[in-house]
Formats: sequence, C-alpha cells, structure tokens
Amino acid sequence: MQKSRDIVLLGDSIAKGIVQSKSAKYELCSLSFAEGIAKFFDCKLSNWSRFGATIDKLWEIYERKSASLRGGETFILECGGNDCNFNWPEVAKRPGEEHEPLTGLERFAKLYGKLIERIARQGSEIIILNLPPLVADRFFNTISKGLVADNILEFIGGKTFSIYRWQEAYSNTLAQIANKFSVKLIDIRSPFLTERNYERLICTDGMHPNEKGHGLISRTLEVALAEYGLPICLRKTDK
Repeated sequence: MQKSRDIVLLGDSIAKGIVQSKSAKYELCSLSFAEGIAKFFDCKLSNWSRFGATIDKLWEIYERKSASLRGGETFILECGGNDCNFNWPEVAKRPGEEHEPLTGLERFAKLYGKLIERIARQGSEIIILNLPPLVADRFFNTISKGLVADNILEFIGGKTFSIYRWQEAYSNTLAQIANKFSVKLIDIRSPFLTERNYERLICTDGMHPNEKGHGLISRTLEVALAEYGLPICLRKTDK
C-alpha cells in the first residue's frame, strides 16, 4: 500500500487553530481542523502557520523552513484574512483620507501566485483554501474597540456589511489564483454559508471559526481530499 504523503499547512491564525475562550482570550483550539485531518488520514502534518500572518509572512516562513523539505509533500495554503485588513487606529483618526489594506488585492494575487510557483518547483502538491466568512457586526465591534467607531463606519461607507464584501473579494480572488496556476482549491466558505445560522460557528471576534467551525472545516477537507485522491488520502482503515 502506498505510504501517505506528509502535509505542510502554511497559513494564518485560522490554520494555526486559534479560537476565543469564554472570556474572549485567544487560545489554541482543542481539536483544530489541522489536527482533525492529520488524525483522519493518519499522516504527518507540519503546521507552519502563524498568528497575524499575511502573504509576505508566508513567503518568509517558507524560505526559512523549506530547506528541511524532502520533496513530495502536500502543501495546504490558507491566507488572506489579514491581508485585507486595514490599520484601523489610523483609519479612526483620519476617516476621510485614503487608506491601504495590509496587502493590496493586486499585490496579494501576485505574491500568492509566485509562492505557488516557488513551492511547485520543490515538487510538492499544492492546495489552497478560500476564506471562512466574517460576521460583519461582530468583526466591526472587534476592530473598533477603543477607537472612534463612527469614524471607522464612515470610512467603510456607513454599513458594517461593507467589511464582509471587502473580505469576500479576497476570498473570490483565491479561486481566480487557483484557476490561473492550475492548483486545487477547496471551498471552505460555502459550507459555512449554507448553514442556517453560520454565526454560531464563528467566535465573538467575528473572524475566527470556533471549535464547531473547525469541525466543519475538518469534515469539508476530509471529503474534498478523498475525492481528489491525493497520496495523503490513506486512512488507517485502508491498511
């Protein structure tokens, strides 16, 4: 029987497994989606994800750690939620001025594509994930805490839902990137949106999936990876 491939997960705090406790403090999920798929497929998973990571940080992590790779790994990339964010304290001070996100959409797509090409040269399989949806009102409360909320609301056009649409644009861009570079994309966003009340799967900060949300992502990945028939898809029960 063919041996399972190693998985390398490279992403931000969602991939790292960060959730909020009952007191709203950030902590590691008791069973993140990364741990869930590693257990399901009986494979080694190296989690290179970092809290607050943008596409620039993913590049930095990959360049620092790639020398340890043997080749033939399956890379799962999850990024974009921080790239689309703004420097909200600066926005709150000067809402009438132009402000740039941490990574502009065009630059985000360019760097993401180059990272895909760089990893592919190593002989690795590449899968990218789109973004879980925000809960707009909760996210707005998080970013405006301690700031002049009305100023931030002015900057985003007077509706908190504008933040949702802005983040959605980055998620949609990931599908375009996957198509352009002929890599697999697993849609983890739609399973949330088809829930009757997806808000119950998101932490109080409005952006991080909670433990139930991680469970949903894990189940989505299990099905999608098995359908792709990748070498990592060797379950204990198949041995």
